[in-house]
Amino acid sequence: MSNGIEVDDYLNSLSTEALQKICLDRGFGLENEGKDFDRDDYLEAARRCVNLENEMNAILAENPELAAELEAEIERMKRAKDQLEIEREQILAEKTLLEQQLKEAGVDMEAAKTEATTFGQKTAGLSTSSVDPQSFEEVFKESIILLYDRVKQDLIFIRKLLRLILEPLQDGIKLVW
Repeated sequence: MSNGIEVDDYLNSLSTEALQKICLDRGFGLENEGKDFDRDDYLEAARRCVNLENEMNAILAENPELAAELEAEIERMKRAKDQLEIEREQILAEKTLLEQQLKEAGVDMEAAKTEATTFGQKTAGLSTSSVDPQSFEEVFKESIILLYDRVKQDLIFIRKLLRLILEPLQDGIKLVW
């Protein structure tokens, strides 16, 4: 029990920002549902985050195969994120190079955008697929957002998986107490 008291004393000594950071660093978001949090809210959230982390570590220690699966999934997601970042950098480099080449060739970018939009609108009825006259930047931004959303979905999946593991354990702990 002294360990719990030490942790509680430590958490009580932290600033509101540090308490919030405890949860954020562990991957937990704080949802205020329109309510402003006070220091006690952050303190309680930090306690819960630390307790969940301790329970998760205990579960992973008891189930090394689960720990290995999670570690493999985390590594896969890191590699996917790194690959997406490389692809993003390549696309940005290509975009910059293309813009530079067009500028050197004396192309008026605003006129080219207008012409492309007009062409897209004129040809929209000619094919079965609709031509969206979005600019390259809009398409690029949307693509990056979709790629990062996929990584975010993977993280949410892992959170749900951990909840499925932790909730029965928490219920079991509550029954014991």
